[in-house]
Amino acid sequence: MSKYLTFLIFSATLAFPLASPVFAAEKLPPNNAGFQSRAASVLILNDNSSELAGKASDVVRPIASLTKLMTAIVLLDNGLDFSKTATYTPEKHYAYKNYMNIKRGEVFRVSDLWFGMLTGSLNVETRMLVDAVGIPETTFVNKMNIKASVLGLEYTKFFNVTGLSADLVRGQKAENVSTARELAALFQEALKYPQIAGALSLPAYRFEEVVDKDKKTGHYFHHTNKLMQEALPYRIVASKTGYTEEAGACFVTLTTSRAGNHLIVSLGDPNYQRRFDEPKRLAEWALLETRVRAAGQ
Repeated sequence: MSKYLTFLIFSATLAFPLASPVFAAEKLPPNNAGFQSRAASVLILNDNSSELAGKASDVVRPIASLTKLMTAIVLLDNGLDFSKTATYTPEKHYAYKNYMNIKRGEVFRVSDLWFGMLTGSLNVETRMLVDAVGIPETTFVNKMNIKASVLGLEYTKFFNVTGLSADLVRGQKAENVSTARELAALFQEALKYPQIAGALSLPAYRFEEVVDKDKKTGHYFHHTNKLMQEALPYRIVASKTGYTEEAGACFVTLTTSRAGNHLIVSLGDPNYQRRFDEPKRLAEWALLETRVRAAGQ
């Protein structure tokens, strides 16, 4: 791993320490009194392993780019080398949407692609990383499903590495799916990897190409969770977002405040234009609900 990447991960971990103890998504009866959400599925856990609230948390739904949590885990498990570079070949790597407008033959550091995949949730960069470990994409997807099985994620299934609708990737009519409860477990597993936790905690990232073809060497992007840019009554420790028309807006977020730590999963919010409102409201609800319960003890 490059010294630069190690520094970024170390800095992010210092700035956003991971919550402890580790959450356990136990099926404890939540207190849903007064709890509402327009999202299709919700799960909110606190750090004493209890469920603050839930809504259809065991219903199987498309998960869009939350897929990249598992992609990242399997990349690391298969020896992703952050010191290497990768060259863009559209026949192998193109995916909707090429947001960075990468050109054929441009060369990138694997470490920069990593932040593109997790901080920026970029799809081309994700496919380039999978290619960088030398595993055919279909085989890699099989490894993702095997890992899900090992983790006990019974309802979590993958058909591609990005989370895009499968018919946009390989002509298959299938979606990567999971449940809010199983995504909470997957998110917890992902945060055990410092490289993943670091990338999911960064508000923004900037880098330059190793080899440029269009005289546009520099790239800069914010974390796809715009709440990372806001002043909030809690701190976002780590977060991952996703969206497709089929999945709706999807979020997993770990927050911390004086009231404690909260892990929030939100799937299937139909309002794309206001997709950040619901995760923000859910985090504020969790904070206040925890304070109310503590005051009542």
